[in-house]
Amino acid sequence: MPEFKIAESIVSSEYTFALLFIIVLYVFYKWINKNYDEHKADSKERENKLMVHLEKSNETQERTSRTLEKIEGSLHSLEKRMDDGFNDVWEKIEKFDK
Repeated sequence: MPEFKIAESIVSSEYTFALLFIIVLYVFYKWINKNYDEHKADSKERENKLMVHLEKSNETQERTSRTLEKIEGSLHSLEKRMDDGFNDVWEKIEKFDK
């Protein structure tokens, strides 16, 4: 029975709970740091993937912009030819009317 009394006095001591609290706090701190480091690595990987995707998107937008500029030039030349052709036809119609 004296072992029981010694164990009871150890368990009822404030120092025991303080020591347990410090141990639990330390374990919790290590767990938080581990999760933070994993999260940091995941975030870095996500950021790198996002930057690669952003660069590809920029390249695609540049190609689209160049294509639209070419289409605009072609459309402008087509409109000019249509206007010139329409003016020629209109002039010939006016000559027939006279």
